[in-house]
Amino acid sequence: MPPEILDLAAISVLADEYALRILQAIGDHPRTATEIVRATALPPAACYRRLRTLVETGLAAPEGSVPSRNGKPARRYVANVSRVRVVFDGGQLLATFDLRNGDTRNLVLRLPPTENP
Repeated sequence: MPPEILDLAAISVLADEYALRILQAIGDHPRTATEIVRATALPPAACYRRLRTLVETGLAAPEGSVPSRNGKPARRYVANVSRVRVVFDGGQLLATFDLRNGDTRNLVLRLPPTENP
């Protein structure tokens, strides 16, 4: 089971084009960082930073490893989410994360009422 996705950081990550490209690349099957760089044409350093953030927020997870050319194992990553819906309604932001394992996680951010000038 993936980590709980209950953090506002998960929504902010979704505003990042590179993170979205990585999620798309690992949505169907696990890939190593090198494979993700090739599939997305992202700079390697940016790819590694986004992968770390995606894992920290629970949107992606390491899943096994494969041998690399230098003999060290290369970690593979997979998306934990299959779909995300974000709705702003009635002064609150609702994000629904559909997870690969069939679970759903919701995040509700209620905004404080604003005063009229």
